[in-house]
Amino acid sequence: MAVAADSELRLEPSLEQARELAREGNVVPVRARFVDDCETPVSAFLKLRDGEPEGSPCFLLESAEQGQVGRYSFVGLRPRALLRWDEGTLSEWSGEEAAAGEPPGRTVPAPDPYA
Repeated sequence: MAVAADSELRLEPSLEQARELAREGNVVPVRARFVDDCETPVSAFLKLRDGEPEGSPCFLLESAEQGQVGRYSFVGLRPRALLRWDEGTLSEWSGEEAAAGEPPGRTVPAPDPYA
């Protein structure tokens, strides 16, 4: 991955901070900021996805609007759970057999991401 010469790839939080956060919970978000005019969100996503087993769930969410720069992109690999809406039925998969869905029109509470 090409990184601009005047910038340094830095992970946030630092390794020491991540270890401290891991003592308090089971999820530690990590991010990296860098300037890279050679990558697009789609090309980065495709490179990351290529390292995953065939058929593994992954996603790319972009906030980009035509003509605007500096927007955000989120890439997800190896999710803990999947939600699927199919023909009016919401189902969840979390590595086990899918749970039964809710009928359309009912609100389904979001699972606690830190549970």
